[in-house]
Amino acid sequence: MEKKITKLMVVEMMLANEEIAKNEIFKNYLENEKSLLQKKSENRKATKNQIENEEIKKVIVQVMSVSEPHTATEVLNLVKATDVEKYGTLTNQRISALLKQLVENGQVVKSIEKKVSKFVLV
Repeated sequence: MEKKITKLMVVEMMLANEEIAKNEIFKNYLENEKSLLQKKSENRKATKNQIENEEIKKVIVQVMSVSEPHTATEVLNLVKATDVEKYGTLTNQRISALLKQLVENGQVVKSIEKKVSKFVLV
């Protein structure tokens, strides 16, 4: 997947252009924009949902075993068994999305057996 070009990347490319670098007005404006964009990205916090997802991912890693593959539904049931009040409203779709993130991070390996996705800890 190709990385998206951000506004900060565009500003940096424009600053690298010789014609713009010669013009003080353009240069000052773009440098100001660059500093504002950097400041904005530094102040970004994780949302409530992202924090909750990180917590659920930790529980998923704890309940999964290294040797035995699990389906998303099995993982959901294992997570719900740890704390029914806290994780009782979790859905299979949410667990599947979190498992996909864990696969992308390299913490979990996904294998497909007879059209059924199974997940194992690394």
